[in-house]
Amino acid sequence: MNPARSAGIGGVAPAPRPDGSNVLLYGQFDGPSGNGVPDQDFEASFNAFDAWAADDFVVPAGTTWLVDEVRTVGTTGTPGGATVSVTFYANSPGGGDPDLPGAAVPGCSYTGLVPTDVAGSFTIVLPTVCSLAAGAYWVGIQTAQNVASFGQHFWSNRTVQTGSEAVWRNPGDGFATGCLDWEPQTECGVGGGAAPDLLFQIFGNVGGADLALALTDTPDPVVAGASMTYTATLTNHGPSAASDAALSLPMAAGTGFVSAVATGATCTTPAVGANGTLACTWTGVTGIGAGNARTATITVSVPASAAAGTVFSVTGTVSSPTSDSTPGNNQATTTTTVATSADLSMTLIDNQDPVTAGAALTYTATAINSGPSDAQDVAISLPVPVNTTLVSASGGTCVATTCTFSGATAPNAIRVATYVFTVLPSATNGSTISALASVNSTTNDANPANNSAPATTAVTASADLAAGLTLSPIPATAGTNLIYTATVANLGPSDAQNAQISLPLPAGTSLVSASGLGASCSGTNSVVCVFAGATAANIARTATVTVLVAPGVANGAALSATHTVSSATPDPVNSNNAVSATVEVTASADLALTLNASSVDTPPNVPVTFTAVSANLGPSDAQNLSISTVLSPDFRFGTVTPGAGGACTAPQAGLPGTVTCTYAGATASNASRTMLVTAAAMVDGVTTINASTTSATSDPVTANNAASVSMRAGFPFEAIPVNNRLALVLMAVLLGGLGLAVVRRNG
Repeated sequence: MNPARSAGIGGVAPAPRPDGSNVLLYGQFDGPSGNGVPDQDFEASFNAFDAWAADDFVVPAGTTWLVDEVRTVGTTGTPGGATVSVTFYANSPGGGDPDLPGAAVPGCSYTGLVPTDVAGSFTIVLPTVCSLAAGAYWVGIQTAQNVASFGQHFWSNRTVQTGSEAVWRNPGDGFATGCLDWEPQTECGVGGGAAPDLLFQIFGNVGGADLALALTDTPDPVVAGASMTYTATLTNHGPSAASDAALSLPMAAGTGFVSAVATGATCTTPAVGANGTLACTWTGVTGIGAGNARTATITVSVPASAAAGTVFSVTGTVSSPTSDSTPGNNQATTTTTVATSADLSMTLIDNQDPVTAGAALTYTATAINSGPSDAQDVAISLPVPVNTTLVSASGGTCVATTCTFSGATAPNAIRVATYVFTVLPSATNGSTISALASVNSTTNDANPANNSAPATTAVTASADLAAGLTLSPIPATAGTNLIYTATVANLGPSDAQNAQISLPLPAGTSLVSASGLGASCSGTNSVVCVFAGATAANIARTATVTVLVAPGVANGAALSATHTVSSATPDPVNSNNAVSATVEVTASADLALTLNASSVDTPPNVPVTFTAVSANLGPSDAQNLSISTVLSPDFRFGTVTPGAGGACTAPQAGLPGTVTCTYAGATASNASRTMLVTAAAMVDGVTTINASTTSATSDPVTANNAASVSMRAGFPFEAIPVNNRLALVLMAVLLGGLGLAVVRRNG
C-alpha cells in the first residue's frame, strides 16, 4: 500500500452535543472540498509518513473561551481504530501565509484521546478544559491508527480560507513534499488537498471573570518612622479566566514608596521615597479560584515625624479587559493608625581615664535616637559622681546636670552633653569614680534598657613633692652643732599620703636631735621623718635635724647632705624630689699653754724641770700641735721629755736655745700635750724662761698661747759636808760635766 496515493474524500460532520452543555465557539464546516490531508501516526514500518495538520482560529477580544470539545470532518478506511492527539498553539506572527503555529498553550496538549468516530469524522472530548484568552490560536490534530487494519485517515479540506491557510508537516518526508515542519498545505501538494483550510469546530463556553480584591496592612498600628506593608490579593472567582488583570493602588498621602513585589506582573512604581500610585498588570490569563490568585506586596515608609493617632487610608482597584459580572468587589480599602516610638540609647565616655585626684574629669554623654520615630524633648542627665564637684555642664539647655534638647530629635540623630567635674584631691590612689548618665524623652521608648550608660574611672593620686634644704651656721665649725632645716612641699594636684623626709647624715657628723610638727622621726645615721596622713596640695612640712660636726673634721672639709622626699602617693615629677646642701668646715682649736718650773729659785748648775702643758680647749681637734720652750742664755739645756706622740728638736746639752716638740696628727678637743725640759742656770741672776704653743688649726684665742716663768739663780747655799759621800759624788759629777762642757766648747 502507498499512503501517498489515497486522499480523504467527503466526510460526515458530527452531530451537536444533545445536552447543550457546551456551545459552538468557532466553526468552519462550510465549503467542503471533497479532499483531505493525511494527519496520521502510522505503525512503525510507515513512520516516515507520520504527519500533522493544523488550522487557525481567533478568540474575540474581551472574552475567554473554555474549550472542552473539538469536532472534525474526515474519512478513514475502517472506523473505530483511532486515538487522537490534540494540541492548541499560540499564533506565531510571520513566516507563513501569513502566520504559523507557535508555542503550545500551557495545559492545552492532549494525547491518546479516543474520539467518537463516524466514518473518520471525530468528536473529541477534552479531558480538561483548555482556557484561551482573547487572541489568535491554532488547533493541531494527529490520528493514530494501524493502516494495515484500519486504513488511512484524512482530515477533510475546506475551500474557503479564514485567517491563515491551514498547515501540514511530515517530519520524516515520507510523502516527499519537503514539508518537514509546518508549511501551508497548498504548498505541500499532498493527498490531492489543494484547498486552503480544514473542516473543524470548537465547542465550550464563553468565560466571564469575577475579579475580587482583598487588601490588608501590617503592622497596624504602625510606628512613625517605620515601614508598613500592604498585601493586595486579586482573585478571579470565574467562571471564566480573566485576561491582563491589573491592580492600581494609590499610596496614602505622606507615605513614601519603598518596594513592590508582584510575581508575574509588570509594575509601574513611584520613585523610592516618593508618593504616587502603584500600577501592576499580569499579562495573559488569570485563572479561576484561590490557587490562581495574583498577589502584590507593597512596602511604604511612614515619616518619622508623623504624629501619634494619624490614620492612613488606601483604596486599591483591580480590573481586566475581560467582562466582570460583579464589579462591586473590585475595590478594597484599609486604614492604618500611627503610633510613635523612639529607641533612645546612651553612651558615656570619660575623657580622662585614669584621672588624677585634684584634676578635671570630663564626660561626654551621647544620646542617639535609633527611631523609628522622632524623639521629642530629649533630656540627658548625669548626677554628680561621689568624690567630685561640678564645674560645668553644656549641651542643650542645662539646669544643674540635666541638659534638655527641646523639640524633635530625628532618627539616627545624636545629642551630646559635656560635663566637667573636679576630682577631690583627697581621692585615694587606686579608687574609682563611678558615673551613670541617662536619657529620656516625652516620646514612648519601647526599649528603656539602653537608656543609661555607666562609666568607671580609675583614680591615680599624683602629688608633686619638692624638697627644700637649708643649714646653719655657715661655715660649720668642727666640734659644734650644724642645723639642717628640711622641707617637703606638696605642689599637688593630689594630697600626698604619709609624706616623709629622708636625710642621711654626712660623714663626720652625728645626730643630736630631729623633730618636726606632726612628724615622727627615727634613725641615727640616716634620719627619716614621716608626716602621717594627708599633706594637702600647696602645703609644706618642715623637719629640723641637728647634728654635731666631729671635732676631728679637717679645716676646709666639705660636708654634703642630700635630702629626699617621698610619699605613698605617686609623684609625677621626680627631678625635684632631692636637694643637696654643702657647707665648708672650719677647724678652730683654742690652745691654752701653762708653764711651770720645778723651782724658781735655783743655785747655779742645779737642774730645774720646766713643765709646759698645751691644752686644746676646742672645739676642734688641733692638728700638728707644737710646744716650744725658749731657754734664756743663762740656762743650759739638759734633757727633754715630749710625752706620748711628740717628736722634739733641742740644742746640744749644756747650751741654751729653744726646745720644740711637735705632736703629729690631731690633739683632740679637751686633750693636752705635756713637754718636760730640764735645764740648769750657769750664772747668778734673774732671768725669764718663755714657752709657746701653736697648731695647724686656727686658734680663735691667741692670748693664751704663751707662758713664762721668772727664775732666780745664785742664791746662798750650804757647803757640802765632806763626810757626806753622796754630796761629794754629785759635786764630782757636776764638776766633771762642767769640765766636759768646757772642753767641748773649747774644742
